[in-house]
Amino acid sequence: MGRVKEAVLASLARPIVSSVSAGILGAPHCQFRQCWHPWRIPLSVPSVLASLAHPIVSSVSALWSPSSPDFFSYIYQIFTPEYIYQNKYTHQTVMRILYMLSFIWLLMLVPVSEASGQELDAKYATTLLPPGSMAPDFSIPSIVEGDTVSLSHVLARGSYVIVDFWASWCSDCRRGIPSMKSLAEEYGEYNLEIIGVSYDTNPKAWRDCVEQYAMRWTHCSELKRWHYGTTTDTAYGIKWVPTFYLIAPDGHVVIATVEMDRLIQAVRTLAGEGKIRKP
Repeated sequence: MGRVKEAVLASLARPIVSSVSAGILGAPHCQFRQCWHPWRIPLSVPSVLASLAHPIVSSVSALWSPSSPDFFSYIYQIFTPEYIYQNKYTHQTVMRILYMLSFIWLLMLVPVSEASGQELDAKYATTLLPPGSMAPDFSIPSIVEGDTVSLSHVLARGSYVIVDFWASWCSDCRRGIPSMKSLAEEYGEYNLEIIGVSYDTNPKAWRDCVEQYAMRWTHCSELKRWHYGTTTDTAYGIKWVPTFYLIAPDGHVVIATVEMDRLIQAVRTLAGEGKIRKP
């Protein structure tokens, strides 16, 4: 009965949240409809507060470019109902974050920096490994019980490798899944492989997302909090998810970007040169 009540309340709240996002605060890229699906995440005070506050965070992230945007990008990505539910944030924790967001919202009265219109890579890819550098090897537990995913072992097959750093709680990551699936299908018979490195902490949420979206490529995760115990984020300079690396068979970075379009263009360029090809 409690589950039904939650579903009914979620269905009633869904259009309200969508209206707040799209009409009042102008944050069309927030995926509220996914977060508020009645059978995906139970309603709770923290998740409700997160849904109402998320467009504020997204507006701050989109409109204001401080000298160090990492703090804002991090808050934007973690302050979603799904992430809060997975990490079981308390009502008190969310309220503290909301107090902080109220202060940030006031700061938006300050004139917006001209740099706010820069492409995403200019803001969030500055710490990524440059093209030509050697990609650090990693060995991470696979989504397949008992297996380990090793970058060096995949490269040894003579394949180009896309490493997709993502998380199921990340709305931007979910939005990019169809494009990654298209790449996987288009180049499924070529010497191109995809490794999804997840920053999820909840194994069920991670596995359910992979299954729900039929992400038929290699997946692995340390199941540790991003920036709190994970190793790849430091080694690869990850400040934003999703982040994509295209790595050549010799282990050198071809491109590192947070923009899916740039990744797709790089793959197609190599395919046109005959480097990504059928065996």
